[in-house]
Amino acid sequence: MKILLAGNVNAPWSTNFFMKKSLEQLGHKVIPFNLRPGLKNNLYLPLTQKVWYRFRQEMEKGKIQRRLIGLVEKEKPDIFLLCKGKEIFPETLREIAKRIFTVYRYIDGPVLDYVINHTKESHCAFVTAGYLVPLLKEKTGQKYIYHLFEGCDPEIHRAVQPLSEMVCDLAIVGTGYKYRQDLAFECVKRGYNLKIWGYPNWSKRLPYQHRFAFNEDFAKVCASAKIMLGTNSHNNLPDYFSDRVFLTLACKGFFLVKYTPGLEHWFTNKEHLVWFHNFEEAFKLIDYYLTHPEQREEIACQGQKYVYKNFTWNRVMEQMLHIISSVQLKMS
Repeated sequence: MKILLAGNVNAPWSTNFFMKKSLEQLGHKVIPFNLRPGLKNNLYLPLTQKVWYRFRQEMEKGKIQRRLIGLVEKEKPDIFLLCKGKEIFPETLREIAKRIFTVYRYIDGPVLDYVINHTKESHCAFVTAGYLVPLLKEKTGQKYIYHLFEGCDPEIHRAVQPLSEMVCDLAIVGTGYKYRQDLAFECVKRGYNLKIWGYPNWSKRLPYQHRFAFNEDFAKVCASAKIMLGTNSHNNLPDYFSDRVFLTLACKGFFLVKYTPGLEHWFTNKEHLVWFHNFEEAFKLIDYYLTHPEQREEIACQGQKYVYKNFTWNRVMEQMLHIISSVQLKMS
């Protein structure tokens, strides 16, 4: 099968990158279309360069639409797969959907106007937030909407040897939004050996390591921290959580994560990972598991086995393609 994949395909840590890799491993030809041309890594660009890039990207939106439709006409793929795609106009997707079977993939939690539009214009859609399925069906009239999580890549997300410079009691990886920073400040206040990797928006008063940790580096963080401490950008959305859950467990990290509604539908507490509901509970669990390394090791082992069995990218992509085939049959 020939699949035209549009998204942020250049970044080797992005979900689009792993989707492409997995689809190719499954024997399909993937034609990538990068929605963010000319930029490989904007994580650490100065603000002026970020502003200029966004301005240039806005000015070139028309070119992106024409290039994409031209590529569809030239390659004539079996499936067009759009990931997130806020750069794409609804009328562009409508035109593509007249030509080929069009699939929309939304990998995030909040429901936004462009997500509603893209879902409406596609033949079917996949979302990583379970609560969005009935909501989008109601808003769009589209009946072929499915809940499908992200995954892990066992070739990249795996157990490795710890690094001495990364060794710590607690590690946090991600963006420094308020809840996560508040949790980090409380960790420091209580005297834990904490290290933080992520976007450069963390307070200077916190032990930020001045870089992100992707792929191999993320695996090293998981190996070097006694406890990986996790929260989500949205902690109240049913059946939605960061893909860092899968990645941490795949790297055999012991994960203590903020509970989100429905997490128990997908994982078993204190078997695959451990969750907390508030700061008080979090620190009781931290104190307990720091002094019980054998239990940390057992939970980390079970967590890795579980995601390798159920949430690899190959398995997720197989599920997606199976659903697409069934929808095509129903629509034929």
